[in-house]
Amino acid sequence: KPLGDVAAFASGVDFSANTMVVGHLPFLERLTSFLITGGQEPVVFKLQNGGILCLDGFENLEGPAIKWALMPQVK
Repeated sequence: KPLGDVAAFASGVDFSANTMVVGHLPFLERLTSFLITGGQEPVVFKLQNGGILCLDGFENLEGPAIKWALMPQVK
């Protein structure tokens, strides 16, 4: 759901496994912010429709960080 509860969703997913989450905006932007900062606001990455964002864990960070992003070419 675009306005779903990101905290409830995140608590039910094993992000230590290779996991792909597919969804809608603004849910995915709020989920990204929640996973990186622990809060849904402010948005830490502005996604485009059809975009892909890779989050990954790093040894020196408590939570995940943005590893790479691919955005469609909009004309």
